[in-house]
Amino acid sequence: MTVYEAELVVERREFAADGVLALTLRHPLGEPLPVWEPGAHIDVVLGPGLERQYSLCGDPADRSAWRIAVLREPDGRGGSAHVHEQVGQGDKVRVRGPRNNFALEPAPRYRFVAGGIGITPILPMLAAAEAAGAEWTLLYGGRTRRSMAFGEELARYGDRVTIAPEDETGLLDLPSVLDDVPEGTLVYCCGPGRCWTRSRSAARPRCCASSGSVRRSRRPVATPGSRWSWRAAAGNSPWRRTCPYWTPCATPGSRCSSPVQRAPAAPVRPTSSTAPRNTGTPCSLLRSGRAGRR
Repeated sequence: MTVYEAELVVERREFAADGVLALTLRHPLGEPLPVWEPGAHIDVVLGPGLERQYSLCGDPADRSAWRIAVLREPDGRGGSAHVHEQVGQGDKVRVRGPRNNFALEPAPRYRFVAGGIGITPILPMLAAAEAAGAEWTLLYGGRTRRSMAFGEELARYGDRVTIAPEDETGLLDLPSVLDDVPEGTLVYCCGPGRCWTRSRSAARPRCCASSGSVRRSRRPVATPGSRWSWRAAAGNSPWRRTCPYWTPCATPGSRCSSPVQRAPAAPVRPTSSTAPRNTGTPCSLLRSGRAGRR
């Protein structure tokens, strides 16, 4: 399948929060852009050897434009600084995609957790869950309220969204998201490394390790009868790590004696796997990088 690649025009350039720059991209001839679903990202080619991946955070139904948001990261590798300093309104940027390694799976209810710029793939997921009539809540954390993007867009959802700036409320209360999870719930988490590590730590005592095999796949494979499953993204780069499968405990919130398997440190590209089928529920991890960052 041919991957879409084109030069798009920056139609709009605006700050969505302190240090977070939102870009609206359109085709210079007004051609419709490829269809995408919540969780998708695009590759943005900024120059020779400078290519980054950013989540699409606009409306999937609007094929006239794509929106991305880029957090300026002072200690990054130059991508975010280039976008903030060199990409202006009316400029052209080369893009490829979209691709989706963090797809929203159908479910009657969701619990979403976003840390900082990790709100970008979660934002269209909320709209999709709303349109599907699913029950959902969002816990959204950041350093400060001013650093948290898209607060005004989230306000329309009322008390289903909990805004938790670290300087006001402390670190996100992740155990509360994973305690007493109703049957059939999918838990999605996206954020910088610290947020993902804490979410995994919170999930670990609430899940048993599976039988031990690890398989590679483009889409999570759920097990019939599973009470709930956990998907987390440490970033939006285009390849998923091999990931351990997690099986829910018989009693939610109880501590399990089974050791939890760790994913290999080195990322790999997903391929058709000949490994034995695992009977657990997967956590879906993305390779190195942070959502909309670098």
